Amino acid sequence: MQRAYRGSLRETQTSQHNARFYRRGNCPRAPLGISHIIGQATALGPTVINIYVGNLTFSTTDSDLEDLFSQFGQINRAAIITDRETGRSRGFGFVEMENEEEGKTAIEKLNETDFEGRQLTVNEARPRAPRPAGGGYGGGGGGGGYSGR
Repeated sequence: MQRAYRGSLRETQTSQHNARFYRRGNCPRAPLGISHIIGQATALGPTVINIYVGNLTFSTTDSDLEDLFSQFGQINRAAIITDRETGRSRGFGFVEMENEEEGKTAIEKLNETDFEGRQLTVNEARPRAPRPAGGGYGGGGGGGGYSGR
C-alpha cells in the first residue's frame, strides 16, 4: 500500500524546478559584488577578461575607471568595490573587458602608472577563494535562567 502525502508531490516539483532553474545559471538573488563580477567571466566564455585595479583613491568612481580602460577596448563592466556598512570605496575595483588581448594590453600599459596621484596596481583578477560557511560567533552561551533555589 502506497501513501501519497500532499506535501511530498509539491516538494518534488519544487526541487525539480529549482534544479532546472539553477542549472541554467539563473539566480534571482545573485549579489552584485566581487564574486558576481569574477564569476561572470566563465559564463561568457574565454575571451572575456576580468582585471583587478588596486590602490585607487577613495574618490574614484565607476565611470572614472571605465574612462581609464576604454582607451584599450570595449568594457563590459567597471565596478569600484565599496564597504558594505559605510558605502565608502575600499580603494580597489574590477574591470571586465570583452577582448582578452585588449585586456592584457591594458594591464601592461596601466600597471604601476600614476592615476589621480597614486600608483596603480593592475593585474588579471584571480577567482575568489572559497570561505568557510558560518557566522563566526563561536560557541559559548549558557548561564542564566532559573536555578531552583
